[in-house]
Amino acid sequence: MSTLPRRVFDRMPNKAQDAVRRAAGKTNGSTPPSKPLASGLRVGNQAIHEVRRTPEADDATDAWLDKVESIAELAVEHRDRGEADRRMPPELNDALRAAGFARMMVPRHAGGEQESLTTATRVVEELARLDGSLGWVGWVTIGHGRLADLMSTAATSAVYDHGEGVVAGSILNTGTATRVPGGYRLTGQWSFASGCHGADYFLTGGSVVEDGKKVIIDGEPLLLALLLPPSECEILDTWHTTGLSGTGSHDIRVDDVFVADEFTFRADGVWQVLDSDGVGYGRPYSEYSPPMMAAVALGIAQHAIDEFKAMVEFKNRQQEMHWMARLPNTNAALGRAEATVQAARSFLYENVRLLASLEPGDAAMGLQSQMVGRYVAEQSAVVVDDLYEAGGGFSIYKRNQIERCFRDVRMVTHHGLISSVTYGNVGQAMTSGS
Repeated sequence: MSTLPRRVFDRMPNKAQDAVRRAAGKTNGSTPPSKPLASGLRVGNQAIHEVRRTPEADDATDAWLDKVESIAELAVEHRDRGEADRRMPPELNDALRAAGFARMMVPRHAGGEQESLTTATRVVEELARLDGSLGWVGWVTIGHGRLADLMSTAATSAVYDHGEGVVAGSILNTGTATRVPGGYRLTGQWSFASGCHGADYFLTGGSVVEDGKKVIIDGEPLLLALLLPPSECEILDTWHTTGLSGTGSHDIRVDDVFVADEFTFRADGVWQVLDSDGVGYGRPYSEYSPPMMAAVALGIAQHAIDEFKAMVEFKNRQQEMHWMARLPNTNAALGRAEATVQAARSFLYENVRLLASLEPGDAAMGLQSQMVGRYVAEQSAVVVDDLYEAGGGFSIYKRNQIERCFRDVRMVTHHGLISSVTYGNVGQAMTSGS
């Protein structure tokens, strides 16, 4: 079986699977129990991670994928609650932390695991396959570990607490940091604080003000990133959106709160190459984040395929087969979706491996990473759109997970780093003539 493409194999009819096993000298044995889906349908012979046998798979990745599988039942149990409450359920926040996902991209000098971008991207994909919101919060939880490379020793120790800490928030320049002895007085409000209810510290951004004037460096206002415990902040109920409701990406607000110097750093460091001694991850945000965002969309598309396949199989098993299961375009939609996801996945991981082979800050890699992220997210949305259309009247009910995938995947494509603007930036770079 090691030479068989497992993703295709798992989608063969049971009799065909048996024939392949016999040809490979394998016995079928007992059929694994099917996994329940939120829609009430059940999927037979369906593993959580079917794509381990890919070029990017290794023992480290497999170990983390086992951790994803260990929280799968809990994720399915609580995803409707997250959707309704518009926040990640506490049980899932606790499960992510207990499984060690917060440690994945925390550098070793801060007590983390310092895993590769390839491994982190695969884990995010599989979390999103369980639930789009879980995948999004997962990538934020994992990806923000890299911020430890920018922090002071005191902040790293307090925030990450031997690699266990979780950071949420953003460095949008929507705050004001007024210089005072020993630090800053911060006031402001920040959007898109995904996973804020499960965070240990909030990340914010503010323009520095001294003596009543904004500090200007190289013609631009000096922007600081500032870290605060949740007890110093107010979470505002602002997350009323099309999809990814369970991410709880509410606004956070701060009113004249003191932040010590040790808990600040230059915000532009997020976008720069880090090459000092002891740095765990030298890559800028524009290089390492797009693949993980794209992986969320890819996982959502795979979730839609799983649900559509289960729906068709359910209709097939009815005493009088439903008309939908008899339509040729039903199976064609499923096959086309599978081909598109496999192609998008290959393109994504080919570029993740390319990124790993280059030094941080390669002139073209930031744009390349964003272009790939956009394309993969876009193709994932096409897959979900096609399955939503092929599902007919079944797709429109909120009890159907395809309906949620339809809303969630479009939210991913609206992130600024992989929005449609990306193609224009790439085209401009191609024609600028260097």
